[in-house]
Order: sequence, then structure tokens, then C-alpha cells
Amino acid sequence: MNTLLESMGLLCLAIQNSGDNDVGRTKLQKMVYFADRYLGWDVGDYDLHYYGPYSRNLATTLKTVRGELIDETRPGFGSYQYDLTQSGTTFVDEFVENVCDDEKTRLTRELFTELSVWSKDNLELAATIDYVKNNIPDISRDDLLAKVGIIKENFAPEQIEHAYELWSNWKQQHNF
Repeated sequence: MNTLLESMGLLCLAIQNSGDNDVGRTKLQKMVYFADRYLGWDVGDYDLHYYGPYSRNLATTLKTVRGELIDETRPGFGSYQYDLTQSGTTFVDEFVENVCDDEKTRLTRELFTELSVWSKDNLELAATIDYVKNNIPDISRDDLLAKVGIIKENFAPEQIEHAYELWSNWKQQHNF
């Protein structure tokens, strides 16, 4: 499948399946990262960035579809928030109907619904933990937490530990 098409579809699916939860740039990047990593989607490469794993392709796709498929708002000086336009709703329905495998779509919707309730910080930390563990598979738990603590120096060790437990339980629950 085309990387751009997958990116567009996943962005729209993530927004559509977030319910009443606010979804900004960081949450979108991390939710799609987990779908890409564990459900076999392909939105391109991820690099470690200040806010955790970051896909330049996904960020470019978001800019491309802004205003057409996705509405972007920035209330006050807060974070960006995203909603689907009518065209975005039509696109995601056609994407699911004509492009996606039913089981993969079901799993992706469930994943996005579940991850949308996580805080931005927990998603950022869990995705960073996952990224480091994926790139250093034999790293011990303690070394992993220490490395993430260095990367994410603005977070307290307790926050990192909490995100690790959340991530670990989530992976175990889904057999990832």
C-alpha cells in the first residue's frame, strides 16, 4: 500500500476513534507510531525526537491534509487540536471500505480508542520506551528506564516508571 495513503488513513482513523479526548500533534504521532509498529502499517521511518518517536512523513502528511480532511484549531495558546472535516469522514469511510483489511481495521480502531485516553505525557514516554527497547532489544529494564530518564530529563523517574508499567501491561494484554 502507498505510504502517503496509509498515513492519511491512519491520521483520520486516529482522530475518528478518539471520542471526546483531545488529540494534538504529539498524541497523533504516538498513536500512529504504535499502529505502525504493532499492527503492520507503514507510514515511513521514525526517528527519536524531543517528544519521542517522530515521523517526518507523518508530519508532512498532516500538513498536506490540513484544511481538506482535517481541521486544525489552536485554542488560545494551547496545543493544536484536530477534528475531521466532512471530506475527512468520507475519506476515512472509503479508506476502510476499499483499502483496509477488516481485522486490521478493527484492531486499529481499538488501539486508537484505547490510546486516546492516555495522557500526552504517558503516550510520549511509552513511545520513547518502546522506541529505545526496539532499538536496543537486550537492554535491561533498569537500563531502559535510566536511558529514557536521560532522554526525557524533564520527566520525574516516577512518571517514567508509571509510563513503563502502562506500556508493559498494554503490550502484555495485547500479546505484542
